[in-house]
Amino acid sequence: MIAAVRGNTMASKQLIRRKADLNRVDKNGNTALMLALAAAQQDLVAWLLQEDVDVDNKNRLEETAYDIAAAQGFNSLKNTIVMISRIREEAKRKAALAAAAAEAARYFEAD
Repeated sequence: MIAAVRGNTMASKQLIRRKADLNRVDKNGNTALMLALAAAQQDLVAWLLQEDVDVDNKNRLEETAYDIAAAQGFNSLKNTIVMISRIREEAKRKAALAAAAAEAARYFEAD
């Protein structure tokens, strides 16, 4: 978390290599992404977004990364966060449909 606030991309990358949970929250419910956004560490934010962090988490104030990006005036990051959220939701939906189709195929094969 401290690496996110200070914008220390190298430290954050080392944490990833050590399997650190980038979606872990601090006492206020903020993730590394939220802290990096609040600290205006745009390079680290861009890197975190490439690392499959959850952009939809809410902190104790019910703020998401999108809300924090909007408050900071980071319009391009705000749009990126929306796109990532939509893409991931679509991927989840497709995975659920594929699982349902596979289950249906197994059901019909059993007959």
